[in-house]
Amino acid sequence: MAGPTRVRVDFDDILRQVEANGYDEVHIEFVADAPHDLDQLMVVAVAGDGVDAANGAVPDMIGGDPMVSVAGVSVLLRRLMSEETLEAWVDAFAGALAVRELPGLVRATPLDRLPDWVAELASPRMTVFVSREGALDGGDTGWFAAAARWAAFDGAATLWSTGGVHQSVPVNGLADRLARALRVNGAVAVTFAGPAGGRVSRVQLNANGHVMFQEHVPVGLPAERAARARAALLANGSDTRLGFVAMVPLWVYEWDARARALPALPTIPTSSTHVLRDNSDVWHRFVPDAHGMQLLSTGHQRRGSTYRHGRSPTSVVVGCWSRRVTWQNGYVRAGRERWHSLRPAPASARS
Repeated sequence: MAGPTRVRVDFDDILRQVEANGYDEVHIEFVADAPHDLDQLMVVAVAGDGVDAANGAVPDMIGGDPMVSVAGVSVLLRRLMSEETLEAWVDAFAGALAVRELPGLVRATPLDRLPDWVAELASPRMTVFVSREGALDGGDTGWFAAAARWAAFDGAATLWSTGGVHQSVPVNGLADRLARALRVNGAVAVTFAGPAGGRVSRVQLNANGHVMFQEHVPVGLPAERAARARAALLANGSDTRLGFVAMVPLWVYEWDARARALPALPTIPTSSTHVLRDNSDVWHRFVPDAHGMQLLSTGHQRRGSTYRHGRSPTSVVVGCWSRRVTWQNGYVRAGRERWHSLRPAPASARS
């Protein structure tokens, strides 16, 4: 497209991805010429206007909501009726961006995939479920930095999963990228994978404040794995309402996955596992069950006895009574007391 504001289109690149996808759908990406000088939310909003314009101009094709990608903004296109229809939609989209004076490149979104051995891993893996005090948004940079620090290890391939795509992502600036993606997409995960059959670390961050740390290590001492779980629980301890550890046989995207772990949750029917996701506000007072390692807060303390290692805003429990949720029709019906015991957090983690 010529003019004072030039939006270039690599249509051959888009066609290559269409062919690779079996002519079913294609992700296209807009990469602004000066992305670091632009407000990411503004770019997403302009791209959204471009999608609306293109959908209106070419009703035979459907463009989805723009999602933050590693390099820019990605849009999923469905109903690929013909090459001509696809080209007309892409031209209309690029034209709308040019009218808004936003120069850049429209191309196929560079996609990657989790290694097959990672995606197909069936053995239980250590999973740390954490509920943040309140919703998680792009301004909570500490959570994203903690996730990147916890999951990273030398020699690993790094991929993020957000907006329905997997992409390789640079480690430098990863926390900021994760924050931008969650702000727009509502959820983002980062995976660090070693050589086939080796170590995998993954963190899923959701806008509702649920964060899940997972790790598969084929060899290692139980004490080392417990230390890793404890590090995840305390990654943002002062801003956590509840955390617990379980072994889960799949990569998780929400707290619902706790129902796939053993032992089963005795107070939550399998048909009602959505309550784990939908009732974040109760987790500062209740727990879904007793867990061998868990992080409780003063809200649990007020409903039970005093922590034996002293009062603190958030602490790994030495011993307390905390109420376990009993659910009926998706609502809290009653509480049941249960004893928990674990070594205390160091003083530095409790201050």
